[in-house]
Amino acid sequence: MLIHQPTDTERIVWYGGDSTQLHYEVLKGDDWKELHVRSFMEFPKSTKELKQEVVDYYNYISPEVQANYAEYDY
Repeated sequence: MLIHQPTDTERIVWYGGDSTQLHYEVLKGDDWKELHVRSFMEFPKSTKELKQEVVDYYNYISPEVQANYAEYDY
């Protein structure tokens, strides 16, 4: 599992193994709730590339989610 957690209440997770998805999750109470999922177009060839994909996904999804935070039912 690889976690990119730039804030206390947001994170991007890749669960490892054969997974081809990144999960955007927010902390609600004591539980992490998934709000969005993105699949890799092409699986990264290195850990550095994987980390860059995670950061890029956070930069893409976070402003959208934050702008519409009240609309999400989680």
